[in-house]
Amino acid sequence: MAAVTAPTRAVRTKSEAAPVVDDRTILDARSLARTVDAIDEAVFFNRPICSAERLRAARWIVERRGLDGAYAGMFAPTPTDVRDGFSLFTGERLPDGAAMRHILGEEATRALRLLDVRDRAVGEALALANAGATQAIRRGIAHFGDRKPPGRFCCTKCSVAVWRHMTAGGLADLDPRTFIANGLKPLKSARLGDGRWQTFPFWYTVLTLLEINTPAAHDELRYAVSVWKRHLPPPASTATRHAERRAAIATRTAEALA
Repeated sequence: MAAVTAPTRAVRTKSEAAPVVDDRTILDARSLARTVDAIDEAVFFNRPICSAERLRAARWIVERRGLDGAYAGMFAPTPTDVRDGFSLFTGERLPDGAAMRHILGEEATRALRLLDVRDRAVGEALALANAGATQAIRRGIAHFGDRKPPGRFCCTKCSVAVWRHMTAGGLADLDPRTFIANGLKPLKSARLGDGRWQTFPFWYTVLTLLEINTPAAHDELRYAVSVWKRHLPPPASTATRHAERRAAIATRTAEALA
């Protein structure tokens, strides 16, 4: 199995174009979810974020660590996030609840790591959030015991969020390489036969498998080809941002498996 490493800034294919978005939209002080989404989009499409905006967004995120509603000492959703719910980067919706708070916490911690800000307060908050998530996952593993297969945490959506955080360099004390390898085994057993997996959010899982980038992950992407290939070629410019992202994921998946 290839090593699980932090994702580099994604290189666009010839058929992709980076969205033109003003840097000022990276931070949305009304919503942690929208701020994380903007960071994720910038990294995914290789759109530079100026150092001042990186620091501004990072410092705002760390101010939400451990606030009311934060999962395991990570970063708390805002009232807007609680009211509106949370969409994954790939478009799947999550209503307010423990899963939403956990996944948003993992994604915010991942986004903070990808901002790569050299700031003492940011570094300390990131370390504390990472430690809180690690402890929560260990407690969950101990609680469920043999009732959950290795490499899984809580529900399938939460498991994928953990894997994705690991590919960005997080949760290192949990041995990400082994954790993810173990997690992909029950993913294979969850195949429905039509290119999808039982209860796993399809596009979020495909994106994460693409980022994991191991032979086992590629096997699952080949299994799912009948679904993701329908999103090739990229959609018209009038498509929604989630449709554009899914088309980019499909394009990159096809190239990774070529």
